[in-house]
Amino acid sequence: MLSWRAHLPLSICPSFLVQISSLDTCFPTERSFLQHQCAALEAMRPGELDSLLAPMRSITLPLLREAREDCCR
Repeated sequence: MLSWRAHLPLSICPSFLVQISSLDTCFPTERSFLQHQCAALEAMRPGELDSLLAPMRSITLPLLREAREDCCR
């Protein structure tokens, strides 16, 4: 079974990666908050997670759209 991270829409990934990359240098409260958010996502059933992420899947990034169009020509 894939974890919730494998299901993140690409429009969310940059923000998520920035937060994760600074995890070692975060204040304990910030680190705890992010860890709790991750744990809450991990505890969700797939249907719940899909419902939560559905609005974000409709966001397209220009570079990804161009790449998709280029590969489909």
